[in-house]
Amino acid sequence: MTSRGHRNTVVPKRASIRAAVHGIFGYALMSCATVRDGIEVGTRFFDLTFAFSRAALEYAGDEVRFCLDDRPMPTASPEAAAVLLRECAELLQRRQNHGELGARVREVLLRRAAEGPTQDQVAAELGEEGTSYRAIVAETLGTMAGELLDAGLPVERVAHRLGYADASSFSVAFQRWTGRTPGGRGRERRSV
Repeated sequence: MTSRGHRNTVVPKRASIRAAVHGIFGYALMSCATVRDGIEVGTRFFDLTFAFSRAALEYAGDEVRFCLDDRPMPTASPEAAAVLLRECAELLQRRQNHGELGARVREVLLRRAAEGPTQDQVAAELGEEGTSYRAIVAETLGTMAGELLDAGLPVERVAHRLGYADASSFSVAFQRWTGRTPGGRGRERRSV
């Protein structure tokens, strides 16, 4: 305890990076004991988010409904929506086409990307013996990196999110996964 009666809290580095984006609101959500508590806190302080709508909770017996108003989005574009929805459907299809084991491995990789889990660690977590682990890692991290780059994140931030010490190491891996550099991918996407 500090002299004012506040407890010093140690927040894990990975969690603090994500929570820092939303400041004290993010930390408040992280401190919730259950998902329901998190939803209640999130709804109560929804105006602290970057959302374009209003949120409310409705209780009906054993059900809780999280409701958002149907406010028009300020960046709405039917043309962009058509292209982006098609790309989302294609991405979802690619992810679903890799079978159950691949999906389970991808889930672990995405959840633990910053830790850089080894084949043995993933296999132990899944209770499986890795067979085409390297191919799944390359496809999963390559796809994730591509999505982050397409979203406009700088190469340095993508490298950090995937657990690389620097952009140079990440760029080498990205080229091995996809056959092109992160910068080349960005130029290619902008020319479309």
